[in-house]
Amino acid sequence: MENSIKKTIEKYMESIKEPFCSEADFQFSLALFLNDKLSDFNVILEYPVNTDKNNYIYIDICLINKDSKEKYYIELKYKTTNANIERHGIQNIILKKQQAQDLGRYFFIKDIHRIEQCNNIKGGFCLLLTNDHLYYDKNASPKDTLDQSFRINDGNEIKSGFHSWKEVKNTDKHWTTKYPSIQIQQNYKCDWKECLGRTGFQYLLLQVDKK
Repeated sequence: MENSIKKTIEKYMESIKEPFCSEADFQFSLALFLNDKLSDFNVILEYPVNTDKNNYIYIDICLINKDSKEKYYIELKYKTTNANIERHGIQNIILKKQQAQDLGRYFFIKDIHRIEQCNNIKGGFCLLLTNDHLYYDKNASPKDTLDQSFRINDGNEIKSGFHSWKEVKNTDKHWTTKYPSIQIQQNYKCDWKECLGRTGFQYLLLQVDKK
């Protein structure tokens, strides 16, 4: 079933013709496509999940099989740099230069962790769409940077184990307190794919299988 869902997501990414105005725009559009193509599933946005600490986190998209009640979670990210786009015939929509790629990578890996830690699901997917080459270009960023453990550039492997900021000084301890190490249970190969023609947009889709 996971492969069927993955292929449907990939088909969607190949079908999109315009960049999105926002992450919410991306999330809603993907949900509509899944609802149309995966007739055996109910599609729910911002699905609440009760954690071990008895509070809720919200999953971007939840797929629930109508017969078996098995659940699959999808977490997505939309990271942009400056661009003028056209969406639904409206011209000159400006995408912001979001920067903070280190935190963008950190929270993408945190999405993997969240799905790995969720109970009572069959599996899930983490999806990142961006036109910022610093996320996917394997030669774009120097080595031995503070966020080296969180690199997701094309060809990189996100390895099982703890991912932490490198050589944080005493003056930066607040950084590691706010953004602590993340433990990943499995290995994931980063295989970026182009979409939206010659716009610089690429996407990374990782399948998270539950052990």
